Amino acid sequence: MDRLQRGEDSEGVSGLQLLSLAILHNDEQLWSALERCFTPVVRAWLRRHSRYEEACRVKAERRYVVLALAKFRQEVVAQAMVFPTLSAGLRYLLVCVNGVLLDTLRSVAWFEKIKRHELLISDDSIASMDPALLQQQLSTNEREQRLAYLLFYCGLTPHEIIDLCPSEFAHLQEIYQLLSSLLKQFHEYEK
Repeated sequence: MDRLQRGEDSEGVSGLQLLSLAILHNDEQLWSALERCFTPVVRAWLRRHSRYEEACRVKAERRYVVLALAKFRQEVVAQAMVFPTLSAGLRYLLVCVNGVLLDTLRSVAWFEKIKRHELLISDDSIASMDPALLQQQLSTNEREQRLAYLLFYCGLTPHEIIDLCPSEFAHLQEIYQLLSSLLKQFHEYEK
């Protein structure tokens, strides 16, 4: 286990037995012991990740360690995984570390994209236009007309539309696709 704590590859029987027992019995004490052993390894992997600095601007390093270990535990217990070697278990833990870090960065990028789209809605050139004219002139598609009404006449945001009209619009992505079509039509109409 000392080699494991230093981040070295180890086929140590005691480490493998500890991992196997923790998975089999899902015992808190065994998982705590594993987490103490694996934390330095996870930390080392995080620090070597190519997007480490970017990720640490979003969450603290300790948070990624906790999330990776929790994801590892959840997956191996739920699937009753059996690892033939400690090295195989560690490779799966590395997958969890990468997954947690990249999922966090993807979600941040997604929220940034949503914010940019919502800023488009408050664009002065669109806001100053008569909503009825915008709705009638730009689109013959009923869904686009309805969306234009909700966005420009009622002044709702995409999130509010999802909350207030879930039977009409199920996903933000659908709203943004329709909005993109409306904006293209608007810019062509302006020319």
